[in-house]
Amino acid sequence: MNMDMMYEKSAREAFVSKTGHIIVDCGMIESAGNKWLGFSPDGVVLNLNREPIALLEIKCLY
Repeated sequence: MNMDMMYEKSAREAFVSKTGHIIVDCGMIESAGNKWLGFSPDGVVLNLNREPIALLEIKCLY
C-alpha cells in the first residue's frame, strides 16, 4: 500500500472535520465543453445544501 492510500482516509476525515462540508467519492469526470479533457479527483466537495462547490485532491508530502 502506498503512502497516498495509507493517509487518504485520515486526510479526508480531517478536511470534513475542519470544514463541515460533505465529500462524495467519484470516478473519472469528463469536461462538458472539451470531451478530450478529463480528471479524477479524490472527491467532490458539497456544501450543506448538497450543492457541489469544489473538487478535493489529496496529496501525500512524504
